[in-house]
Amino acid sequence: MCLIQKCVCGNRKLFSEVKKHDIDILRCKICRVQHQKVLMTEEQYEQFYSVDYHDKHQTEIGCVPYAERYQHDMAVAYKRISTYGDLLLGVAGKKLLDVGSGNGAFVDACRLKEMDAFGFDLGSLGNEKHTYKGKSLLEIALKKNTFDVVTMHDVFEHLVDPIAYLDRIHLLLKKDGYLIIDFPNYFIKAGEHHWRKTQHLWFFTIEELMDLLDIHGYNVTGVHTPIAGKLVFYCQKKIVED
Repeated sequence: MCLIQKCVCGNRKLFSEVKKHDIDILRCKICRVQHQKVLMTEEQYEQFYSVDYHDKHQTEIGCVPYAERYQHDMAVAYKRISTYGDLLLGVAGKKLLDVGSGNGAFVDACRLKEMDAFGFDLGSLGNEKHTYKGKSLLEIALKKNTFDVVTMHDVFEHLVDPIAYLDRIHLLLKKDGYLIIDFPNYFIKAGEHHWRKTQHLWFFTIEELMDLLDIHGYNVTGVHTPIAGKLVFYCQKKIVED
């Protein structure tokens, strides 16, 4: 069974099959968005992330397991918080949800900066007191209009159904709240290493992701490149007139 059943535009049948960087890709014939053809069920994919991804899989691909890179991730977190502080006119007191919080370093750094921060992850290694756990963010009981900011660092490209997450986060954000998405810049030389089997499911161009965010209720207020091969999208929840 193919893991992704439909394109973000809703198309279920009209695809062309191509191969890029030794990965089987399905390109939508309607909107041209590309996603990876992965032959597994959602349950198998969830099992991969909740059991193997943070430790065994990282070792297999030559990376440091999440638990062992906590200090490195804390240093990166402080840099991110400093940047976000300019956007949010200060971070102290803001309520934040980090989707895909992993070892919890970003959440911990935010709390040390006096943010009311929480994480969500399928197989989180973070502080249980500040981490929601479950198969999907869609299943976690959270109140609407709760968070000033939601972050996804190296997460959006892994989601089977990114539309469902965008819509859920839109409900969770306060009026004028921000969604911050850290995403690979696949289509330049420095981003080619982000074409990864099984892990990265969606291969949006900058324009495609901006259009998707606009359609689902976000104004993209800025896009910047923190390091070569990566992009950060700052997305403010659109104001809906009553």
